[in-house]
Amino acid sequence: MIPYNSQHTKYRIEWLDRGARVFLIVRHLLLWARAVVVYPLCNTNVYSSATLPKPLGRYISLFSQQFGPSFHLAEALAQFDPPSTLGDYLNSKQPLADQQNKAKVIVALLRHQLIMQLHRFCYIVPPFSDAKMPRAGHHCPDSLKTQIAACDNIDETIKPIVSDLCGSMLDTQSFSNVERKLSLFLRMSAYMHGMHHIEDIVYRLNVERDAVEEVLESFALVLCTFRRPDFISE
Repeated sequence: MIPYNSQHTKYRIEWLDRGARVFLIVRHLLLWARAVVVYPLCNTNVYSSATLPKPLGRYISLFSQQFGPSFHLAEALAQFDPPSTLGDYLNSKQPLADQQNKAKVIVALLRHQLIMQLHRFCYIVPPFSDAKMPRAGHHCPDSLKTQIAACDNIDETIKPIVSDLCGSMLDTQSFSNVERKLSLFLRMSAYMHGMHHIEDIVYRLNVERDAVEEVLESFALVLCTFRRPDFISE
């Protein structure tokens, strides 16, 4: 055990204090709209032109200095009206150097709030009336049913459908794989009420984005998704 007054503890407390101050400053900058959050670039990210258009005069000069006199800001902005994915904008058929330069353009446009990311939010809802339902009463192991029943974030009318989905998945997948996806789905359910986007869920649960996407696909029957800006970061 390290004594409280040891040099090690002193440095640790000072480090934690500095870290807390940094987060406090960042929080204030976001709340005062003096900073924006730029989430990691991903080919499936959807971007749209800003809802509050800005005079482009000074930005044209700024972007020309950064990306060369041949860069056309209006042409770049037109790529995201209507909204478009990053993958479509980068175009994998183009040379890698061009794709890397376009990625830098995206970051610059986001920093200056000339475009914004449309994040995906989810709700857990009953299936639509014309949805293709899994076979009712499809065998679902009691251990999985117990986990579903214990979840307070899912409506009682939806839980039987989740059980049927798990039973249906067991026809083609191993029990461990279905249990893993169900466990993550139940953890995610606390954040699927339209207030937390996918990137936020990935961060809060400390899981891979691919795992979250897999769960969303597996339980799509009881999910409703929509896209909008992250109002805090935008």
